[in-house]
Amino acid sequence: MMRPRCAPVFRTRSTPGRLTLRPLAAALILMALTGCDNMSWGGFQWTLQSSARASDGTPEEGIDGEDIDLPPETPAGPVLFLVQRETGSGPGQASLIPLASLAGDSLLPMLNDAGVPGVPADFVENQLSEGRTFTLFSEGTRVGTFRSGGEVSTDSSYCLARPRARGVVEVVPEAAESQTFLALRRDGGEVFRHGVFRPMESTYDQRVASLNLAGDLFPRLSAPWPPSVLDARSDLRIFALDGSGAGAIAVTFMHRDALAVGPAQENAYALFFIAENRAGGYEPGYVWYRPAADGKAAPRFVSHLDWNRDGSDGVLLEVQGARSRWFAAAGRRGGAWQTVFEDPCGKAASTGRAGALD
Repeated sequence: MMRPRCAPVFRTRSTPGRLTLRPLAAALILMALTGCDNMSWGGFQWTLQSSARASDGTPEEGIDGEDIDLPPETPAGPVLFLVQRETGSGPGQASLIPLASLAGDSLLPMLNDAGVPGVPADFVENQLSEGRTFTLFSEGTRVGTFRSGGEVSTDSSYCLARPRARGVVEVVPEAAESQTFLALRRDGGEVFRHGVFRPMESTYDQRVASLNLAGDLFPRLSAPWPPSVLDARSDLRIFALDGSGAGAIAVTFMHRDALAVGPAQENAYALFFIAENRAGGYEPGYVWYRPAADGKAAPRFVSHLDWNRDGSDGVLLEVQGARSRWFAAAGRRGGAWQTVFEDPCGKAASTGRAGALD
């Protein structure tokens, strides 16, 4: 059996916008002295968690269930879905896959009939049969519906296989160009009011801010400086976080690696952060830094929505690994950013955890 390894989550308690992370080598010494526990050090709250991975950083399957926190049974609450248009198909053709169950302010993994990550046997019949209707959301706003055509297959492109239902989307004219949506069953999504659909494009100042913020984070994270910060920027999205018109930045930087499933080179890493526009400019609120030596886990922004209706948006991420990909989500709890969900098969793929900045 593989022994669990400690992995840090960092959460700053210093002045907003200032990151004072100590060198990771010192952290490893401190971890060796204290074991797996919580500690405060260097202005940060560290939470050490156990995690298992294969020697090449890919998900381990069937390791006696260790390192995966799972509820005792599949939650009875609503399920959050992802809908994507199908390129090359007829008008409005799209497909839908389940992401996770909603339970209060939490996203929980779905469990199959054996109590392990998967989909219950009756899920397809109850949730995805022909004529089932789902409410669609784009840019945090309700924009239309998806109707299942009853054709269901298995999507094995993620580390956790999921049922994929084909159907048709109907959206407001303003969202006609949108390719990706979050969705809830119609009986749950109808409680969301229609809003103003407002896709956002990056401005010059926002693009510059993303580069400057990355430049501030590289040395503080002890991350090797890329030959070109601009070339390292692999994905950039501007979105209206919590309905704000100012626009938040979600950006991924890759060093010696690509934002895609595949092995990474030596000394590669991924850096993702969400920066909010505050009075003094953009400040990083959520940071995910992952050296590939800890198991490749490179996230990109997918969409956002206040799925638990607490007034604060959750952000869905798709994470690229060495041999597979999976989903994670970031959100605020107690006013602080943190990772609020990650597919169990993704948790087992790497030892590091994402960091959240106050």
